[in-house]
Amino acid sequence: MTMTSAMPKRLRVAAVVLNSVSHDIRVCKEADGLGHAGFDVTIVGIRDRRESSPRSLRGPNVRIVRVDIPNWAAYRKYLGESRRSMLTACVTLLLILLILGSPFGSMIDLLLANLSATFGIAGLVALPILCYLAFRFARRARRFGRLATSKRMEFASSAPASPPSIGWWPAVKASVVDTLRGVRWICIWIRRLGRFRSCIEAELDRISPQFVHCHDLPALPVVIRWCRRNPGVRLVFDSHELYEEVSGLTPLTRWCCRRILRRHAGRVDGFITVNDSIAREHAARYPALPPAVVVRNATRVPENPIVYDGRLHRAAGIDLDRRVLLYQGGFSKERGLESLVAAAGGLPANWVLVMMGWGPLEPRLRSMVERDPGLPERVRFVPPAPQEELVAWTAGGDFGVIPYENTCLNHWYCSPNKLWEYPAAGVPILATPFPEMRRVIEDHGIGRTLPEGFKGPDLAGMLESIDPAEHRRMIESSRAFIEADHWEIYQTRLDRLYAELREDVRPD
Repeated sequence: MTMTSAMPKRLRVAAVVLNSVSHDIRVCKEADGLGHAGFDVTIVGIRDRRESSPRSLRGPNVRIVRVDIPNWAAYRKYLGESRRSMLTACVTLLLILLILGSPFGSMIDLLLANLSATFGIAGLVALPILCYLAFRFARRARRFGRLATSKRMEFASSAPASPPSIGWWPAVKASVVDTLRGVRWICIWIRRLGRFRSCIEAELDRISPQFVHCHDLPALPVVIRWCRRNPGVRLVFDSHELYEEVSGLTPLTRWCCRRILRRHAGRVDGFITVNDSIAREHAARYPALPPAVVVRNATRVPENPIVYDGRLHRAAGIDLDRRVLLYQGGFSKERGLESLVAAAGGLPANWVLVMMGWGPLEPRLRSMVERDPGLPERVRFVPPAPQEELVAWTAGGDFGVIPYENTCLNHWYCSPNKLWEYPAAGVPILATPFPEMRRVIEDHGIGRTLPEGFKGPDLAGMLESIDPAEHRRMIESSRAFIEADHWEIYQTRLDRLYAELREDVRPD
């Protein structure tokens, strides 16, 4: 009799992240690596304007599931606005009727005589104002009522930066404003998590994973809640940032972030972060966390030699003989982009600044270029490149720039994807002198560091001081750096962590 043995079942990993996944290269690379290591991986993200597909297959063992904002959330939002507006309109109409003294006055002269005799000139002034308010709020109630039944709203939380203050009164005022903004931010965060929590938990119930890989602090409360109901599940927390030190957060918000992680640190089975500096900060602040496994934002070694085909120059509308200072990535505040665009007017004669990316700061940057008559020939905007083609586009730069501002500890310790994406394309780096970036640039000779608060002359002087021979050495060093420090090294660390965690875990 022939015996056939069943194929062993794969252990399941659910990676949870509060974005649309496709543009988060770190999340995708880690999921791909776990898939190659033999795990069955499902990335649970959210649908947004950039990616609306509810499900997609990334690889043989890697799937992406995106949850949507429930219809009832938007319905309740608009219905609440409609009811409040209708109540305001009704109260205003009641005041009008009280002023008129008669609910059905029909003659204008009698109404005015009655109003003038009772209330004088004040009544005559109040009547049209109240009528206008009633009309306005009635229209508003009608508009929100329609939206409540026909549309859904996409919510996004933001944490506005605190205004600068001078003196004791501005300090007190700023403190009160920061507290109110912090409360607002926390309420939005809690409400947003509440809308997604049921959908994410339903997906986790359907997947029934043995491991949950939580990407960043905002997703941690949702994941912890589900893991408490499933005590056998191993939790891996992947901190992409020093989150409580992210720029723009109010003191109250920072306190809440610290409290969340301090409260749940003991529940984490494996901890991952992006560099040694952030790992040391987490160890000092949250001793209950497991020892950090550093998985940097490194890139894979390109399979073939990079041969530039001119696509970046064509998209920017410039000749191939023009030299390019390239910024690629998100257009966000406090990344030094305003200073970079302002400094572009002082670039050497044959240089052009190419801004390749997207983000909320783009209208302001374009407006800066349009207002200055010397900038349109010096600054060009190019849409973001697909991730699989990023190296081919980046190869068109002569230097890649990382001009982040020192506005928070998270920026000071940052090691962004660009620190590897530029060298992978053979492009040396100009970056602000923050510890992690300075260490990589100086140890490997792949560029130079900019002075903090650089101006146009600083940037121009640095570009002019780099002769062709030094530039060629930087290009060669960039390629050697990627061969020595690439994603496969850190994928091994990730595999080792999961191998340790899986020892006591058995598939269903």
